[in-house]
Amino acid sequence: MAECTVVDGLTYCKRHHREVCNQCCLNFEMMNSAAVLIKEGVDEDPAWARATTDSTRQAQEQHESVHLARQRAGKATPALGSKKFGKLLDKLTQTCVVCGITNDQLSEEGKPCIMKCSKCKSRYYCGRDCQMTDWREGHKSECKKLIAEKSKIKYEMGGVEVPGPGDPRWANPTPADREAARQALASGMRPEDATNGGNPMLGGHMLGLEMEAMLDAPGGDEPASQESLDELAGMVAQLQERRRSPKEKPPPAECGYTAKTVFQNGKPVIKLARDPSTKSNKPEGPPPSGRQCSKCEVYKEEGDFSGKQWKLGRARKCKACVVPG
Repeated sequence: MAECTVVDGLTYCKRHHREVCNQCCLNFEMMNSAAVLIKEGVDEDPAWARATTDSTRQAQEQHESVHLARQRAGKATPALGSKKFGKLLDKLTQTCVVCGITNDQLSEEGKPCIMKCSKCKSRYYCGRDCQMTDWREGHKSECKKLIAEKSKIKYEMGGVEVPGPGDPRWANPTPADREAARQALASGMRPEDATNGGNPMLGGHMLGLEMEAMLDAPGGDEPASQESLDELAGMVAQLQERRRSPKEKPPPAECGYTAKTVFQNGKPVIKLARDPSTKSNKPEGPPPSGRQCSKCEVYKEEGDFSGKQWKLGRARKCKACVVPG
């Protein structure tokens, strides 16, 4: 790839450690797409026309994403370029540096795909023969220089130095990283505040600790949403306001019923219950011979009740309380 002097739209690939501009991506995509179409027996002009249309659209999308990332200065932004753009870079770079064969050509022939140098990860080969040839021709000394240069590269995000791509600290924080995340959470800082403040690694570690706490909680197979957590906090606050001492009895209600709060499906519901401390109009002492009317709650003589209705369970009232009809 020729050296590109276009500064606007420059994109850095964290996987391949190189910068590519939209114009270079456009040229390479056009050539690759046109070569595939021509190989299939398509005329050259339609092949180039089709490749130009697709490549222009992809380059425009990446150009817009770069401008959007630059507008968010001071905030942590995702890696420039989408997943689709990363696959495009794989196509551009996976070419044998010795014989020039591409990864697509090897796949069509049923051969193993192109592999990169296991040390510097910057050179691609189609096989062991090409790798040994390039090694003897000078890559042996060049490989050490590339490794030394990569070790000196400093990665910054939001003005804060962060570990480079692939560093295990991103996924596996050290004890010092976890302790810093705990202190930040204890101070009331939110993960998004740390990330937007220029320390994305701290924000990621804080978020990881929060997820671990949610999963370790009872019933934490799935992380609870923020709405459910807010609702739970409100319910706890209400219970704290309403709680009474176990020895303290609620005042008796004049109507003979007390309100009782129960939880159904996680929501408080008020239900009425008869207060045993209230007096009813039942006569004191042993009940006289007879039955108790369900309306006036007074024991009546046997003759005041309708025997047939009483047996059928249709009436529990005395004759004086039964509504005619």
